[in-house]
Amino acid sequence: MSALPDGADERYLAFVAGVEVQWIEVVLLHAEKQSVNASNDVEVDIGGGNALAEDHFLSRFEAKASVTDEDGDDVAQLQVALIIKFSSETAPEEDLVERFSRSTGVMMATPYLRENLSSLARRTNVEGVLLPLVRMQGGVVQGDGEAAPTRE
Repeated sequence: MSALPDGADERYLAFVAGVEVQWIEVVLLHAEKQSVNASNDVEVDIGGGNALAEDHFLSRFEAKASVTDEDGDDVAQLQVALIIKFSSETAPEEDLVERFSRSTGVMMATPYLRENLSSLARRTNVEGVLLPLVRMQGGVVQGDGEAAPTRE
């Protein structure tokens, strides 16, 4: 028997082997600009949830960016959400779906969240909003730095 990666078990690996993306849909794009002041700080929160059915599950991923100026006053609020539908060869179980969504699911959702958040920022003339890159390390999603303004 071969060694499994850290944090992996046969039950989870069997579940993942039977999961397939059916579709990805952006369900929310919202931007509200409160000031014309220059962006100084960006805080991004990422969240979501899951809904399970007999042969599939839906995972919702959401990114909210709060942009402030050098005085800490609000400049803009940006929000993007998407849903990914995954089919499953076996009935999805909550613990497996949660683990999948927090690892592989986040890796799939991040490019869509990143692109749409950046696009909203450009369209509302809010500088410096860029969701950081993510990578897997030891079965856990790691961010590559903080979301922060890209201009000096």
